[in-house]
Amino acid sequence: MKNQSKLNLCWSILCLAVFCIGLLSSCAPSVSTLKGWRIEADIKKEVITISHEDLGVLVKDVRLGLMSNKNITRLSEWTVKSEEEVLTVVTKKPEETTWKFEVSKEGLNISCSAASAALKGTAPAPENRIPARAEGQDNGIMYTSLGLVSSRNIHSLFDRKTDTLIQFPEESHLSRNIADEKMMRVVFPVVEGTEISLVPDYYLNVLGLKYYQPIPERFETAPTGWCSWYCYYMGTTEEDMVTETDALAKYLRPYGLEFVQLDACFTRGEEANYLEWTKETFPQGGKWVFEYIKSKGLKPGLWVNVYGANYARP
Repeated sequence: MKNQSKLNLCWSILCLAVFCIGLLSSCAPSVSTLKGWRIEADIKKEVITISHEDLGVLVKDVRLGLMSNKNITRLSEWTVKSEEEVLTVVTKKPEETTWKFEVSKEGLNISCSAASAALKGTAPAPENRIPARAEGQDNGIMYTSLGLVSSRNIHSLFDRKTDTLIQFPEESHLSRNIADEKMMRVVFPVVEGTEISLVPDYYLNVLGLKYYQPIPERFETAPTGWCSWYCYYMGTTEEDMVTETDALAKYLRPYGLEFVQLDACFTRGEEANYLEWTKETFPQGGKWVFEYIKSKGLKPGLWVNVYGANYARP
């Protein structure tokens, strides 16, 4: 009798252990990793986190849904299958759908069996990961904005520390999270060819600025300087810059002034460009002006028109 009781107890413990293991395995996150990407599905919360080894979290709390009249109905009752290169999610309610998250050379491809599929998540976008319009959106010009801003025509984030562009699909809508301004709400439909892609060395290789350096998150002190625009408008000359530099070095440098900035006017005329300045007003060229400013213990600054061009040789 005692042996039978022991046997029943052991059997109960074994069943309980199997049940607990099954329960834990059903709640454990499913993870797919490849080429630096990490796609993690939390089955219990029914959300996905997409990360990259160089950038950390790209988008989190990703919810799967169906879009109708600009409203998204959340899909539930997930089952998840994790493979080396693909994470597959099957939903049951309100209808059965199959989602695939697959890493390729270009980025993370996302597909769904439903025609009205949509994805909604939250992307970290603090001061060092800023909204950006990629150069492909507007005649080869890249636009960026500093500060916790958002815009309807922006579907990319630029990571300043790593010089990497994070591209969401063109149909994406990115907007600031009111509850946490350092996060962006990301919503986009999932159609054929939908992907999240990374473009490393964006300034260095894509834009061709080989001397790019990340903008510091914070200056030790507020940068203080003088700008020619507010005194001379488009009429600044080399002689003006020498006169102003001498006065600034004598009277304001002892109180912390650092920068002497030349604004627009140095590239006026058909033959002028950023390297060859207007000879009538700057006969010794830009390098000479910069060296003169530095000789007075100040730092030269230059305004450049990064959003357009007037001549054939900008």
